Amino acid sequence: MAISPAPLPADRSSVAPYHPATETAVLIRNLRFCWPGCLVPAVNLRSLELAAGEHLFLHGESGAGKTTLLNLIGGLLLAQAGELQLFGQSLTHLPTSTRDALRADRLGFVFQQFNLLPYLSVLDNVLLASRFSASRHARCIPTPRSEAQRLLDTLELPPSLAARRACELSVGQQQRVAAARALLGRPSLILADEPTSSLDARNAAQLFRLLLDEAGRCGAAVILVSHDPGLAAGFTHHLKLPSA
Repeated sequence: MAISPAPLPADRSSVAPYHPATETAVLIRNLRFCWPGCLVPAVNLRSLELAAGEHLFLHGESGAGKTTLLNLIGGLLLAQAGELQLFGQSLTHLPTSTRDALRADRLGFVFQQFNLLPYLSVLDNVLLASRFSASRHARCIPTPRSEAQRLLDTLELPPSLAARRACELSVGQQQRVAAARALLGRPSLILADEPTSSLDARNAAQLFRLLLDEAGRCGAAVILVSHDPGLAAGFTHHLKLPSA
């Protein structure tokens, strides 16, 4: 990870091949984002560079822009100024369809509000990651279904829950399902927004360990937002966003 200026790779209009040993996962230069009608930027970040396989703990007070920054990195929001690249590609200059494909193929996102489809089963919610991306599907060994069940088992969600609708689960169970979905298919970058907020200490530690273990298996970069200072010790790199 680095914060010093560096030459920017050339923009490309299609999803780049995966070279985990050499590529930069996230590159930010002078990134600025303001919500409509607001004069004070929600995100004003001069520089950030995260290599493939590196892990960043992102923290700061409420309202500092942590979730907004994750949504910018995930391509769900577009900044008004600055440069943000994922795997050598400028999100600002990618067509919407290419940006969506990049997110589906390379990113695992644990949303703060989970974003599960309430009337789909637990298993079908986890499998969505492989159904929206042929490359994620291909990276599930031996099959997406078996890989999904392995992740659910590791998070101690019993097989009897696999067929239940997501809306029938407790908040803590839903959070673990959301984490399993994000990890399915060996993503290149994992973005996790308060992934342990609804879990007790034991399940929080288990999910945190699984997230970093799975990232290590596939050489994924990780950016994790949390108010839990106990999680910070597991990260080499830390970034505190200043209050607005």
